Amino acid sequence: MPVVGLLALTESAGVTDWRQFWSTMVLLVLVNSMGGASLFLVGVRNGGAAAMTMLSSVVPSVTALIAWPLLGQVPTTGAVSGLLLGFGACRLGTATSSSSVARTAVEEPTIGG
Repeated sequence: MPVVGLLALTESAGVTDWRQFWSTMVLLVLVNSMGGASLFLVGVRNGGAAAMTMLSSVVPSVTALIAWPLLGQVPTTGAVSGLLLGFGACRLGTATSSSSVARTAVEEPTIGG
């Protein structure tokens, strides 16, 4: 946001409706920042950090694919390669371990006892 503010100072056009400007800014901050963070934390609680990280690796390329029918933007080779890399990350993240070593819980030592 500070970068956008600095860039806005170099523009020659001004804000014509300050009430609409501030209401839009408040809405964007609340929805994007607080809403996005809340959804991310709910996803971590329900699916785990690894699942949310995998989901995050696919979001940009899926957004590029959704922009194709909605906005008419044809996916670039970068978007397609990002989709493939995201798919690879998801595949690696969901792969089951073939190790025969059993995982056991490690007990924490108690203090003073």
